[in-house]
Amino acid sequence: MIGNIVTRDLKKEEWPMMRERMLERIMKTFGTSPVGLAPIKNEFEEICRYEKHGLTHIKIRYHVFADEWAYAIIILPEGFKEGDVAPAVVTIHGTNGVIGKEGVCDPEGTPRRAYATELAKRGFVT
Repeated sequence: MIGNIVTRDLKKEEWPMMRERMLERIMKTFGTSPVGLAPIKNEFEEICRYEKHGLTHIKIRYHVFADEWAYAIIILPEGFKEGDVAPAVVTIHGTNGVIGKEGVCDPEGTPRRAYATELAKRGFVT
């Protein structure tokens, strides 16, 4: 067993240890690249911005490598302004082709999966 997926509420000082444990599990799961990859320049581009469920959504694309780009939706907490600082959570989504990224963003269409919106309403950038 990898460990508990659901954890008790943690104190602020416990998070560095928890972060290290999470990173260790991720690295054991995904491994490392057998080929050294050169670092790339951090490039991204805003595609559009819109309000939904009382929150600002920003669709972006970001450079992965060569001519490849990936797409994401960033959800800002209510009242978030440029220059503000907030905790962030990467919200992993399904890849079934029908719902995808929108599934974690849409409490009307997928209420049991919309944790990106739920966390943004609690003050996180997702």
